[in-house]
Amino acid sequence: MESLINEYVEHKKYGRGIVTGGESGKIEVEFKNGVEKKQFLFPDSFDGFLILDNEVLEAECLLMVQEKKQVLAKEAEEKRLEYKRLKEERRKEKTKSVKKKKSTTKSVVLNS
Repeated sequence: MESLINEYVEHKKYGRGIVTGGESGKIEVEFKNGVEKKQFLFPDSFDGFLILDNEVLEAECLLMVQEKKQVLAKEAEEKRLEYKRLKEERRKEKTKSVKKKKSTTKSVVLNS
């Protein structure tokens, strides 16, 4: 993807701005003739906060947002399944422990 530096964006609250920098998953946008600078998460901010003038770059950013959402959804599903598996393991262990206690109690009663 091309660099976003010097690309114009539109923000609902802050208005028109220009991308002046970016690093570590963030971009910096300068609004109102350099008076106000804001940092935004990249590419997340293009999902409803910032709109690029350059339609090709806008489409690329939106694609990146969708890909990131898919990765996060997949990770969340994997965590959910792992939690479910661990919960089932604990339930089985607890059931085993209860059965073992019952059989121990029976043998103690029978030996008395």
